[in-house]
Amino acid sequence: MNFRECVRKGKVIKKRSDSQMARSLLLLATTRENDIDKLSTPTLKVESLYEIIKELITGLLACHGYKSYSHECLVAFMKQEFPDVLSAEEAAITDQLRIIRHDIANRGIFVEHDYLLRNEMKLKVIITMIKAALEDMLREREGHEQSLQKRNNRSKNRAANSGEGTSKGCPAKERQQEASRKG
Repeated sequence: MNFRECVRKGKVIKKRSDSQMARSLLLLATTRENDIDKLSTPTLKVESLYEIIKELITGLLACHGYKSYSHECLVAFMKQEFPDVLSAEEAAITDQLRIIRHDIANRGIFVEHDYLLRNEMKLKVIITMIKAALEDMLREREGHEQSLQKRNNRSKNRAANSGEGTSKGCPAKERQQEASRKG
């Protein structure tokens, strides 16, 4: 399924862009990433690797103003919106991981150590790539927000200096205010 179908079928909804949520998900993914090597069983490690990827992609979705109700649509989003971040092979590995994680959660399967040996480094590279894309996007948005704030401050300063929005510079309003203070 492609991302447009996900939106059309209501598996992804459009909402307001949410950089704060994206930052929170980035922090959660980073925390989980820092703890990953403490996990001793391949199944729990694979599940955590998937959760990290899911949280990072969900953060990117939040920045773009989307919310997904489908894990399949997360990979579709990356393929469409960030084709330079994940290669076709990396997208396929991520989608395979989604299916394995689903089987862990819903069927109680255990992952063989061999799967982890073959794929752990690839998954960590995928995490690094998606994480960098999210961090870049958040930095870009932060810079844009700061730019807007500076522009608003300059407008307020100009208004204050020109007397705009006040009686300053308007003799009739100044006399009216003076009279109301006295009376």
